[in-house]
Amino acid sequence: MKTKVFWTPFGLFRLSATSEGLYSLDFPKKNPSLSRRLPASQRRESDRRVERLLDRGAAEIQSYLHGKRVDFRHLKIDWAGYSPFGERVLSRLRRVPWGRTASYGDLAQTAGAPGASRAVGQVLRSNRLPVVLPCHRIIRKSGALGGFSRGGLWKKRLLKLESACVDKS
Repeated sequence: MKTKVFWTPFGLFRLSATSEGLYSLDFPKKNPSLSRRLPASQRRESDRRVERLLDRGAAEIQSYLHGKRVDFRHLKIDWAGYSPFGERVLSRLRRVPWGRTASYGDLAQTAGAPGASRAVGQVLRSNRLPVVLPCHRIIRKSGALGGFSRGGLWKKRLLKLESACVDKS
C-alpha cells in the first residue's frame, strides 16, 4: 500500500492505493480544516504505476475540490474487501453524474436489488473512497440528505460544490 498526503482547499487529505487501484481516501470527519501537521513519514514504494495513480487521483481530487467538474470513473479501484453486492453498488454509484442526486432506492434498483435501500446504505457507509465513489450524491427518497461517513457538513458542502439539485418534493 502506498499513500499520498496532499493539501486541498478543505485541508489535508490522504489517498492510498495498491497495485490493484485506489484503495482509500481520508479527510477530516467533522471539521473541514484538518491540522496543518503532515505525518512524520510517508511510506515509499518503488511501484511507479501506483505513484502515478496516486498523483493523478490527488490532482483530480484537488481539481474537484476547487469546483471543477471531474469524472473519476476512469480511475482504477481496488475492490478488495467488498462483497460482490458492495462492488456492484459502488460501481453503479460511479455513474451518478456531477451535480445530480439519486435515492438509496434508485441505486438499489440499478444494482439489481430493488427494495434493498437499507443494504445500499450499509454499503455506502463502508465506502473507503468518498468523493471518488460519490456516495454524497445519494439521498433519501423524501429529499432529505441522509447520512454520510464524513458527517452531514461534508455532504452538504460537497453537494453545494457541485451545485447539486436536491428535489425535496
